[in-house]
Amino acid sequence: FFFESPMSSSESTAPLQGPIAPGKGASFDLTGHQDRAFTEPNSYVKMTASRSNYRAAGWQDADFLKPIVTLGLPYSNNMPCNHHFDRLGRVLADALTGAGAMPHTAYAPVISDGITQGADAMCYSLPSRDAIADCIELM
Repeated sequence: FFFESPMSSSESTAPLQGPIAPGKGASFDLTGHQDRAFTEPNSYVKMTASRSNYRAAGWQDADFLKPIVTLGLPYSNNMPCNHHFDRLGRVLADALTGAGAMPHTAYAPVISDGITQGADAMCYSLPSRDAIADCIELM
């Protein structure tokens, strides 16, 4: 089987060209700093695999020049206190896109005291708050 790469022919050799959006700053840690030597951490060359993941999700060249904003959403489709966060996340992502950013949605685990009440799993309810907070920080 032959697979044609969706990347431009200049992807591996030249940084992206174009105006860099305000606020991009730290987002280059994820997509590669164009002004760093290839041996430095987070250099454009070292972050090639990261960009390939974004490209596989549909990102275009211009998207890499925009700030990346992560939306950490507590979501579960079976709990009334969390099921609306998926829709809310889409609204926020659309607003971020309209403002010139690239939204990155990441779902955090959730726990329901109502579902676990009376079960052995209830002993995990309070400690789970630390695990959920850790997940948000990792995003």
